Amino acid sequence: NIEEFLKQKLSEISEKIKNYRKVQREIEIIFKFKEKINMKNQNNEIQIKNIEDIIVASIRFKGKYSDVGKYFGQIYKAGGGNVTGYPFSMYYDEGYMEDNADIECCVPLKKEISAEGVECKVLKGGKVYTIIHQGPYDSLGESYKKIFDRITFDKQKVIAPSREIYIKGPGMIFRGNPENYITEIQFIVEDSE
Repeated sequence: NIEEFLKQKLSEISEKIKNYRKVQREIEIIFKFKEKINMKNQNNEIQIKNIEDIIVASIRFKGKYSDVGKYFGQIYKAGGGNVTGYPFSMYYDEGYMEDNADIECCVPLKKEISAEGVECKVLKGGKVYTIIHQGPYDSLGESYKKIFDRITFDKQKVIAPSREIYIKGPGMIFRGNPENYITEIQFIVEDSE
């Protein structure tokens, strides 16, 4: 049946177009953010800025830091076309935890959704200390030390949890070189002004 065959082909083509558009958007976002990073954060400098409230889909769990990747796929699937921005993790523990770390994987959304196993909520913004880290995840400690030293020097009080925003990471399509990973670390602080 030629009509049935053509309908099937049309459906396959539509799905491929949808996937290519998603890849195109992700690449465009990387280029836009890379330009901002190059202009504002040439030398891994700490910035102080205000961030807006955002809607996120999230999954909170206790486990290893390396477990975060498996939850993002589930969240992206639930978010569908409502996903906007970079995925990030929030860390609720006060220090490094080898096992049983309290972690929440988040993906920003355009609007709230309802999906089984995924929480949707509004995260409050505020004043943040932020640093852009370029390199593998196992070297993030250097950037954490730098930002902690600055927060301590400025006598600021951190409001948990901290955030790691994955601007460029291993990805699902392009694995890439860990030396080129780009992670933004954010700590919300009490705004004393």
